[in-house]
Amino acid sequence: MKRENKKGFLLFLLLSFAQSWGIALLIQLGGGLNGWRVYLLSACMLVPALSALLCKAVYRLPWSDLAVRPNFRGNVGWYLLACFGPTLLIAAGAALYFLLSPEQFDLTGNGMALFPGMLLLNLLLSALIAPVANILFCAGEELGWRGFLLTRLLESGSPRRAMLLSGLIWGIWHGPMIAMGHNYGLDYPGWPWLGIFAMLLFCFFVGCFFCWLRLRTGSFWPAALAHGALNGMASGAVIFVAPGAELSPFVGPLPTGIVGGFFLLLAGLLCFFLACPEKVKAEEKAEVC
Repeated sequence: MKRENKKGFLLFLLLSFAQSWGIALLIQLGGGLNGWRVYLLSACMLVPALSALLCKAVYRLPWSDLAVRPNFRGNVGWYLLACFGPTLLIAAGAALYFLLSPEQFDLTGNGMALFPGMLLLNLLLSALIAPVANILFCAGEELGWRGFLLTRLLESGSPRRAMLLSGLIWGIWHGPMIAMGHNYGLDYPGWPWLGIFAMLLFCFFVGCFFCWLRLRTGSFWPAALAHGALNGMASGAVIFVAPGAELSPFVGPLPTGIVGGFFLLLAGLLCFFLACPEKVKAEEKAEVC
């Protein structure tokens, strides 16, 4: 990694972590992750992009270092995969979970008995609009992680190494949010370390999928759309859960569980092993694995 790029890398990490963890500290001091403070987490999602733009300004970096060009030409298929791939993988994971735990599946709870058509239509519409509806805040993260950060990491190693490091950094960044109960709650053995470890694994595998979209298109935008689809549909399986069912956030049916997220994790693992330089666009110019 070039000396100026290394400085940009370290400054980006400092800015991203200091601002986001500072917001998390304010949330905790204010009474924890409840009420209106939940919305402050959205501010954290904008921090990576702000940090990347500050680094660009400080080091006078070209826009190409942030992978901001959409590069639609020749990449329509990747954009479609970004928009609908996460939803299909989440649905497959939820189906697997309910197949293994049929007693927790119910079509009469959560309003399904009264409004089945309406709820299913709402779920379908959510799947269609989630990638775009969530684009602002998800682009806030992806401009930083898969735009600026991944570009820096690719300059000093192979795509697989870059995927590994970016996923771990992304997971660690979530640490304070997980400790406050986001995704996994507070009432589980090993809190908060088990939750943070689970998030590290989740961010690595899902991050590999996002990185692969970025590498194949040369743009961070498909990763932002995929992130939006993931966030928008992550809780979709809840409407099929039987009333009173005891769920483990580490199992499913939500994608942050090992079963609910099985196909997402499998897709990420596949992307990791496919990420050799000869399969990546020449723009990246990475070394041989």
